[in-house]
Amino acid sequence: MKILFISNVVPNSAGGGSPRRAAIQLKALREMGQVTLVIPPLDGSPVSDIEGVTVVERGHALALVRKWRHDASHSPAKRFVHGLRRLNLADGRAHREEATQFRARLSEDFDLVFAFRLWSVLWWETVFRPTSRSVRIADLDDIESNVFARKIRGSTGAWWWRAKLRHQLRWLRRTERRVATEWDAVCLCSRLDADRFVGITGVEPWIVPNAYAFGPTAPEPQTPPCRLLFVGTFGYFPNFEGVLWFVETIWPKVRAELGEGAELALVGLDPTPAILALNGRDGITVAANVPSVDPYYAAANIVIAPLHTGSGTRIKLLEAAAKRRAIVTTTLGCEGLGFVDGVHAEIADDPADFAARIIALARDAERRAEMANACREFAEARFSQETVTENLKDRIGSTIRARHVQTATWEGQDETALLQNARR
Repeated sequence: MKILFISNVVPNSAGGGSPRRAAIQLKALREMGQVTLVIPPLDGSPVSDIEGVTVVERGHALALVRKWRHDASHSPAKRFVHGLRRLNLADGRAHREEATQFRARLSEDFDLVFAFRLWSVLWWETVFRPTSRSVRIADLDDIESNVFARKIRGSTGAWWWRAKLRHQLRWLRRTERRVATEWDAVCLCSRLDADRFVGITGVEPWIVPNAYAFGPTAPEPQTPPCRLLFVGTFGYFPNFEGVLWFVETIWPKVRAELGEGAELALVGLDPTPAILALNGRDGITVAANVPSVDPYYAAANIVIAPLHTGSGTRIKLLEAAAKRRAIVTTTLGCEGLGFVDGVHAEIADDPADFAARIIALARDAERRAEMANACREFAEARFSQETVTENLKDRIGSTIRARHVQTATWEGQDETALLQNARR
């Protein structure tokens, strides 16, 4: 089977949330056939997940180019014009020249087109239009309109900018409804998001959970201080915002109660200047772009996820569960995972309550172990990489077989014989 996999990120099982999910999808597709992978420009560093795959690098999307022009404009008049022309970042349409180039470079005889995120769906549609007869599956991962709506809710820009954002939100919802009806299947990562998607589009998506490769765990340190850990990509706004909220409103309460008996490690990709400035302040350590997060989990007692924006399910919490560490998070932080408050994680949205949960866990090693074990067992049964990839492969296979039967039946061939051949 010939497969075209289009991704707006480079699949990387050691990267952030989106690259990890893309890596799991790529693993499943590689087990099904010959994959051609279309990705943004590589930075030159090797990524083991894409070795042995035919890789085609594409240019930057029109939305990014227009954003860069807007951000780089020094003239107020030009900045205003670029702002009006600026596209929503979920809009991954290719330049006309790039579309022509890829139309000539990539044939249309793929059995399956698998697009990761809405960005990639729109890129493919720009290049090939609706002429391809391939089975088309889109893994939207998150509902982009949901994420965008949460992000713009507190926008304080000029009236024309707020109007533009509302216009972009309407465009996102129209696009999601169209993709839901025109593509063969749409994937989302949780039942919660699936229900929201049905409300927006009227179409039932596939639920393909985020997954993790569960393995052996290191024992939790039993000597003071109690070490808190946050892991995430800081260039992702919900992570950046959540960490600052935690440091400003919760961490002072924890330190006031536990003093030097509590430390906080912020570990992740691309920390902003505001995050880097926290290093060395009040027991906080910032570790940027580390080769492995395993040593930080081994040294941690509690993992935090203080998130208030964003959508989808957080791979960071599956990772914490797999590492067998107690979790303190918000309602939004663990939405879609099915964690039960007080059983699998401590869930709190109020700063004082969040701090109190941390303080109580810091003083009770037995409680931490009990919760970590329950969460590991719960998560492994639902989100193991093997289970998720096998289910995805089964769904894709069934869809392709049904398409082959449908197409051949239109051409007058025997349906029973086709079904028998398709199952082989």
